[in-house]
This record gives sequence, structure tokens and C-alpha cells, in this order.
Amino acid sequence: MNANLIIFCKLMLTLVVSFFLSLILTKLVIYFQRKYYIGQVERSFTIESNIKKKGTPNLGGIAIVLSTLITFIILNFDSLTLPLIQGIIFCYLGYFAIGLVDDLSKIIYQSYKGISALTRILLEIGVALWALNIMGFSAPYNWNIDTLFFHNFLYLGVIYIIFFVFIVIGSANSVNLADGLDGLAGGIVLMCSLPIIVFLLKRNEILIASLLLSQVGSILGFIRYNFHPAKVFMGDGGALALGALLGISALATNSIVVFAIASFVLIFETLSDIIQITSYKLLRKRVFLMAPFHHSLQKRGWSEMWIVSFFWLIAFIVCFIATVMGVVM
Repeated sequence: MNANLIIFCKLMLTLVVSFFLSLILTKLVIYFQRKYYIGQVERSFTIESNIKKKGTPNLGGIAIVLSTLITFIILNFDSLTLPLIQGIIFCYLGYFAIGLVDDLSKIIYQSYKGISALTRILLEIGVALWALNIMGFSAPYNWNIDTLFFHNFLYLGVIYIIFFVFIVIGSANSVNLADGLDGLAGGIVLMCSLPIIVFLLKRNEILIASLLLSQVGSILGFIRYNFHPAKVFMGDGGALALGALLGISALATNSIVVFAIASFVLIFETLSDIIQITSYKLLRKRVFLMAPFHHSLQKRGWSEMWIVSFFWLIAFIVCFIATVMGVVM
């Protein structure tokens, strides 16, 4: 049998298995949380339509992460000895654990605050640094960035360590910021993953493409219950894990330029939050009605479904462009 056909069949099997496993696990998460009355804790001063989401099961990230890893490990067990894969999986699980602790602390104490921002950022930095250590500081993808457009590499030297941590943390938290409306974050991550997967397949980076595709299948299974009106949310655990996997996969395969283009919507959402906070602290003025920007549109009267559709459309356009560029360049 043709080698490419075998790879194609294995990738499709990855997608199908992770999808159905995610469907089952997400259903179990919903059942468990409803049975024990465990659900979302909303801010008392948030948008009125979001207050109605209080009590909705919010640990869907467990289903996404478990189905992703179980599928990948079953179909690629031999790869677990590779430092590159070990580092990526460690980062994935590490950020999931940080978010899960945050989710559980909100549930236990019935407060939207969770763990402190300082504790969270220090944990995120620690996980990113240790993941890089596992992957190997001397690996060829380290210290430089593939500029893609100019067909050469930009050497960063030791600054690469800071760059690595910044990208992983930024990617993880950008997904978390976008996770404010039914289906929004899941759909955006889904589309952001596809250009990177295509780019990796072009470069014959099959293993990491398989891991990302496993997450794509898991998101598809989860999103079946996350469409408006959502029956479950991914929570901080899911959002941080999804974003971290995107970021570290792009770094590990030197596809950071493709990732940057594909994640335009995530970057915009993050910038809107940074601009809002900076403007208010320095000038005591708000640039947007509310941040991140999708909440500003809610304040303007846009329906949740219209906002999600609008962001999905923008994400699809930029991800299509990123896919074409990744193939052609």
C-alpha cells in the first residue's frame, strides 16, 4: 500500500476516533455536573444574557483533553519516547491542570475570581520553561524563527527562551479570553489548527499534525454540545490547554508565521483587552464598551449567534489565507 495512503488513513482514523470519544466524554461530563449541581459561576455585574448561563456545566475541557491524548497515544504510542512529543504533551497537560484548578476553585468557593493572577502567570511560565527543557534547548527549531516569506531564519539566540514563553502564554490566554460565547473559542481554535496541520503535512511533520488533528476531532465532538444555547463550556482548563497546544506546536515546528496569521482573531481579542485595561488605568477612560471585543458587540445589541458567526467568518478568511501561504511559500 502507498505510504501516503497509509498516513492519510491513519490521520482520518485519528479524527474519527477523537470525535466519537469526545462526544461520549462530553456527555459524561454534562451528566456528572448536572447530577451533582456543579456549574458555571458568573460575575454578578456581567452582561444580562450571560447571567443566564450560571449553573451550566463548565468542565468540558476534561473531555477535550482526554479524548485528544487517548486517541493520540493509542495511535502513536511509540512516539512517547521522543523528547519533542514529551515536552508538548507536558505543556498541554500543565496548562490544562492550571486552568482546571482555577475552574474548581471557582466552583468550590462559588466565586468568579479563582486562583490569583500572579500565581497563575508564574505557573504558566514555569510549565512553559520546563516544557522547553524537556524538548531540549539545543534542538534545531530553537534559537531561530523561520520567516517563511524570505526563506531564511531569524536568529534570536537566548532571547528565544523569552519568545517561547511569551508565545505559549499568549496563545493559551488568548483562547481563554475568546471563550466568552457559545461555540466561539472552539470554532476559532478549530479553524486556526487547520493551516498549521496543512503546513506540517507539507513539511512531513506527521506526529504533531496528528496530535493537532486529534484535538480538532475532540473539539468537533465537544462543540456538538457547545452550540448556542450551550449545554457545556470548556472552562479555563480546556481553553488554556487548547491555546497552549497551538502555540507550542507552532514553535516546535517553526510554523510560527503561519500560526500568527491564522490566529488574527485571537490576537485581536487579546489586544482589545490589553488596550481596554491600559486605557482605563492610565486615562480612566474605556476604549470599548466592554472587553474583550465580543462583549462590546453584545453591549451594542448584537445577538450571541450573530457575533459568533461574524468572528467565525473572519477566522475562516484569515485561516484560508494562512493555509494558502503555508502551501505556496
